[in-house]
Amino acid sequence: MNEKLRKAILNNNDLYEAVFKPHKINFDGNDKIRYSLEKIPPLYSNLVTISQKWKPDEIFKAIDENFKNENWKEWSIKDSFGILDPTKNDFKKLFDANWIYLESANFKPVRNSLKIRFEIIESQKTLQNWRKV
Repeated sequence: MNEKLRKAILNNNDLYEAVFKPHKINFDGNDKIRYSLEKIPPLYSNLVTISQKWKPDEIFKAIDENFKNENWKEWSIKDSFGILDPTKNDFKKLFDANWIYLESANFKPVRNSLKIRFEIIESQKTLQNWRKV
């Protein structure tokens, strides 16, 4: 896997952790997937692939079992590589997407009339302070 794709996928996982943590939702993982066995907020997936070699396994079965036993409305998989056949497990593909990567050194903000304030966060402490605002 190329380095930019790896960084984008790991950044996505950090986003999931940031969203799930305040809800006290566990987001576990191994070298092939990140997942939650719990009901998750809308627009997020219970399972995110981080390896092209992942195939539905015991974790998949455990999520599906919780889905059925706890009467969730739905659960989903984010296939980071777009290679799984969703129909094999009664899923449907919602959309295709591409990962986007921008070197922070190349970031040039667009000035606009909305006066939106932005800041490039370069430390964990600054990010923590931003989250408190």
